[in-house]
Amino acid sequence: MGFSRARNAYHEASRAEKVLRFETVVGRYHGLPNPILYTAVSYAWGDPTPRHTILVDGRPRMIAQNLWEFLTRTEVENETRWLWIDALSISQSDPEERRNQVAIMSRIFSSADKVLVWLGDASDCGAMTMIGTMIAERYAPKRAMQGQIVIDFCERPYWHRLWVFQEIRRAQRIELTCGQHRMTWSEFEALFDGSIDLYKVFLPSTALEISTSAAGRMVRLRRKVIDTSIQSLLFETYRLACADRRDKVYAILSIATEGADGIEADYLVTLRELGLRVLRNRYDDHPPASMSVVQRDSLFLGKVLDVDPKDILQELLSRML
Repeated sequence: MGFSRARNAYHEASRAEKVLRFETVVGRYHGLPNPILYTAVSYAWGDPTPRHTILVDGRPRMIAQNLWEFLTRTEVENETRWLWIDALSISQSDPEERRNQVAIMSRIFSSADKVLVWLGDASDCGAMTMIGTMIAERYAPKRAMQGQIVIDFCERPYWHRLWVFQEIRRAQRIELTCGQHRMTWSEFEALFDGSIDLYKVFLPSTALEISTSAAGRMVRLRRKVIDTSIQSLLFETYRLACADRRDKVYAILSIATEGADGIEADYLVTLRELGLRVLRNRYDDHPPASMSVVQRDSLFLGKVLDVDPKDILQELLSRML
């Protein structure tokens, strides 16, 4: 498994843009012989178009805008520990490597000494700067305007990324970063809970928006108050974003406590076949009470995986008969 560490960040005289140089190492994670202490980076890809160049082991590597902002805004060159960053550690164009990495993704994040969450650059949202001030001064929002700031914070694009669900749940220790502001997960939860308690008294609609926000879903998951059967997790996460529809299933496999047996990440399998595997697992555990249940489940899986539910239903019935 590859880890990266920044070395000798510098500015080229011919360009105003910073160039970062990284060295990499193949190492083991915590719990195995000779483990490497590392930080796993959790972030939203955003626009995946490669726009910036970094040097990895002396070779140029193109990365997208949001990762570039993380690397340049968080002074990553001052990090002494190794980093695990998916865009640098996984060959996204290799289905076999993706399959192998997805299979151990849960262990990558649970074994990390710290998970560093990148919420975005504070300069593009005034709310981010004020949130950092609120955290630093240890007070809950006191005005309606500040309530909207908390809502904006809890609906940042990061919270709408599907893979975050697993990364947040498995992390041992979390630090959130927005621009130059940093906060622990405990500080964020204190802000989250304090905001709800405050606004439910005089502005219940704001309290409800905060409670049901995308970040609120992650808080409930980390507190283990979400049903973790695969069917419930699919319902909980089907609006979250991912680049490959198959990840609608693969990103929650390690969290699922029921219905995931025998399903492995396979980026060559068709979406229809994946949907069939999910439903057959479900019916092995809980046989459908009626045909209407099978139709309802096929309709839902079709929506999740963007497959014609009739195809799933017909194939499922032919295999059940």
